[in-house]
This record gives sequence, structure tokens and C-alpha cells, in this order.
Amino acid sequence: MGKTASRRDECNEPSARSLRMGDVRAPIAKSAIAASTAPKPGTVWPGGSNWLPATQHWGTRNPEFHGCGKCRWYPKGCLGCRKAGQTYTPRVAEIPLRPGDVRLPEAGSDGTSKIQLKELEQDMLDLHRRLLVVSGSQQSDPCGFGVIASPHRPKLRAGEILRDPSVLYVSRPAAYAAVHLPQFHAVEVDGKGRIGYWRLREDAFGHCSLTFYINDSSMSGTTPNCFYHTKRDRFSMEEYFCIKISADIEPGGELLAAYDVCKLSSVD
Repeated sequence: MGKTASRRDECNEPSARSLRMGDVRAPIAKSAIAASTAPKPGTVWPGGSNWLPATQHWGTRNPEFHGCGKCRWYPKGCLGCRKAGQTYTPRVAEIPLRPGDVRLPEAGSDGTSKIQLKELEQDMLDLHRRLLVVSGSQQSDPCGFGVIASPHRPKLRAGEILRDPSVLYVSRPAAYAAVHLPQFHAVEVDGKGRIGYWRLREDAFGHCSLTFYINDSSMSGTTPNCFYHTKRDRFSMEEYFCIKISADIEPGGELLAAYDVCKLSSVD
């Protein structure tokens, strides 16, 4: 995770003007500082503004935490998103996700453009030819789903990299995902000075990736045969979320990852 923002939180850490050389001033009482920076009755901000952040792309939210663009999405929040959160109602997907669904977010739900969605849909065709989401005895989760190599294609070989276009990058701190999204719905970016996370699932947007269904190898007591990886396009420099195969997987074999090391720290 990247460093926390150094910008002073104007709503929580007010300060008096800095002293200059030669200044002689009486100490300013904390109560006086608080009174001078407190919002006026009927306003949100100390200056009298009632500005509130837009909430249409917030998605799932834990009411005990906050975050918006103004405060750089840190869960502590600012006066604006705290106020907006008091009346916020999470979006409900037009078509709720069903068990086993792999779907890109609904158009307009999270800010992803229709052009981007069409490109991602086309890219998804390649992945669906190689990997399948299944239930039952073909996979290791007795109550859910898993991902297997297509029985009709050659085996997946160690070192092979498969891009999953249904996993989307979100440029908000991983701390935001940790408090607002359910467990296993995001993968943290663990890079030098980089802030963000890869979203695997967001029910409010009708979004669920194929990678979301890859099971933890510890469930079956076996060795992982794949791990999560990012790859950068050599021309556009855009990063992609990928599944890197670490051991040969025969057709029909299940892909298994180690959840306890699911952080992305390297980019090719």
C-alpha cells in the first residue's frame, strides 16, 4: 500500500497561522481554534459551504467508515462524505448477480465507459475459451464454485499467463476496500508508493470476475498451481490483472491459489 496522504485534514486538524521570526503572540486556546473552524449552523464546511461529494459511483459502503475524492478515499473521510453518508443508500444492481455469474459492471454504474466495456467483453472471450467456472465434484468448494482448465483445450503449462479482463483496477487506497467491501472481493496492490486495489466483485454494480471463483489451495490441502500477477502492455503501459500458472494443469484440472499471499507486488 502507498503512503497515507500528507495533506492536512482540514476538518479534523485545524491549526493557527505559523509563527514568523520576531512574532510575539499569546497562546491560542484549543477551544478558540475549534470555535473558529467549526461549521456555522446549517452548513457543512467551516467557510459556510454546503458542498457534498457525488455518490453515484460509491457502491457498497460500510456506514461506520467514509471516503471520497476530496479526502482521497481514506476511510477516515471528510466533513463532506460523512454528511453525504448519513443519507446514502447503496445502489442495487439492475440484474442481481446469480451464483456462478461472471459479469462486467453494468453500464454507468462505476464510471467504466460503454466503449471500455465493449472492449473488455471482447477480451473476455479469450479467457472463457481457456477457463470455466463450475460447481460440483469438478472443484474443491463443496458449497460453491471453482475454476477449471477447459476440458476441450490443451493443458495449461507452467509459466503461462492468462489475462482476466473482468478484474478491474480501482485507484483508491486498499484500506478503502478493506473496510467497505466483503472479504475476498478485492486484491491489494503491494507496490512501491502505489495506491490502489484490483476489484474482484462488487454486487452493487452487478460485477463479478472469473478470478473471484478461484479457490484457496488450503481448502483441499494441496499446493497452489497459480497466483495473481500484473502485466504491463509494452506500448500503452497499461497494467492488466493476470493469472500466472505455476504448475502444469491438465484439461479439467482445477486452478488453486494461496489466499494468504494474494498481494500483487510485481509487474512485467
